[in-house]
Formats: sequence, C-alpha cells, structure tokens
Amino acid sequence: MAVRENEREIVLNQLVSKLCAAIRCMDEGDKSSIGRLVSKYYRGKGYEQHWLDSKHNHGWTKDDRITFSVCEEDLMDIQEMVMKELEGEIDLDYSEYYMKDVGLPYNLLFTVRKLRN
Repeated sequence: MAVRENEREIVLNQLVSKLCAAIRCMDEGDKSSIGRLVSKYYRGKGYEQHWLDSKHNHGWTKDDRITFSVCEEDLMDIQEMVMKELEGEIDLDYSEYYMKDVGLPYNLLFTVRKLRN
C-alpha cells in the first residue's frame, strides 16, 4: 500500500476505523464482506476501482492517476483488525461457510450479529 511500513499502518488504521463505524450502523442480520465495504468506502469518496495485478489486487484512482493500492495481505490484515476492534460488541458471523472450502475470507459475506446494544 505505502512504501514505508508506518504509512501503511496509518492508512490501515484509518480504514479499519471507518469500516467499523459502517458495520456498527448495520442492522442485525445485514450481510456484507470486508472487500465490499472497502470498495464502497473508496467509491463513496469519489475514487474509481481498477484491477492492477496479482501483487496489488486493487487500485483506486482519481483523475486517472493511481492514488494507492490494496493487496491481498492488506485485506487480510484489515479483516483481522476489524474483527478485533468489534470483539465483544459485534460478531461477523461466517458460520454459513463452516466446513466448506470457499475462498478468501475478505470476499466472504458475513452476517452482523450484535452482542450488545
């Protein structure tokens, strides 16, 4: 994502905060995926999404310039960070995939299960 690790960490933390806020606004039983929420967030800020390559899966641009990219490792980290931040408050329920060989976790739909009000 960013050249230096500390820049990557700042961007990921900001994104995780925004995603958690969006998930907190979702109703009990709503479904989404981390990948969808990331795309929705950046599209909402006026960015256009592009497939880049196998190393940096997705790039978002404004004015036809690559602004930044998100690789598979970033999406895995984002998912883990979101789940940790929401722990004890909201469960991202992936139980419909239990014992199934399905795909990458950040592309799987979760169901929102609120653990407290």
